[in-house]
Amino acid sequence: LPPVVAFPQRVRELAAPTDAPVLRVLGPVDIDNVAPVDEVHRPRLTELAAFVQLHPAADASAIDDAMWPNRSRHDHSSVRDSSLAALGGWLVEETDAPAGLAAARGLTSDWDLWRALLPGDVTQASTEHLEQALGMVRGRPFVGAELRHYTWATPLRATMVHDITLAAAELARRRLMEGAWSAAYDATVVGLTVEPSVEALWRMQLLAGHELGDRDLVETARAGLDDLASRLGDPLEQRTQQLIADVDALDAPTRTHVG
Repeated sequence: LPPVVAFPQRVRELAAPTDAPVLRVLGPVDIDNVAPVDEVHRPRLTELAAFVQLHPAADASAIDDAMWPNRSRHDHSSVRDSSLAALGGWLVEETDAPAGLAAARGLTSDWDLWRALLPGDVTQASTEHLEQALGMVRGRPFVGAELRHYTWATPLRATMVHDITLAAAELARRRLMEGAWSAAYDATVVGLTVEPSVEALWRMQLLAGHELGDRDLVETARAGLDDLASRLGDPLEQRTQQLIADVDALDAPTRTHVG
């Protein structure tokens, strides 16, 4: 899948390699730039590669617990080694378990690239880094995975969602302050694609749509806020209610209520 929003890529040294294998987890999980493999085996091999890449210190027992949590036998070494050997054959054309383990650990992931671009407080990050990081997001992390798989990813997914929404809100805030309404709207789209329960992002999307003079975008944001209030069973924040009232009342754009 393409990114939710294709922001300009300005930081080449932190961009995804164009020819080396890259693990994608900020959206549907897959590995780019690899040889074809039997589609029957690709999902599980991809999950194995993802777990090992994201947990490079994991030992054999941890791999077994993640990949085969309901196994009936304590000793699962033959199945694990066979799977790692198949992974090695796919990634580096070496069909043995150590090669598969090393190949998975050596992958670059979009999450690695994200953390290199935004290693700390997003309010201290450059706008270019915020854009490039958000430009790697293709959907909710690990979206589309079968329910019985990727159970190990639940805590990591929560961290990714949290970080993406924070970055999206920060970029949207900056763009609103600059009067770059379209860029602000795009930032909210990324954040809300990943987590539609962030009221501040809906609020900024409403303001951006209003400033753009696009009634359809305004109505989309209004509908999102209505749905959020319905799902949460709570009234919207006072500042959200005030912004809605202002947007409804004003014909001319307003540059207030940012954030």
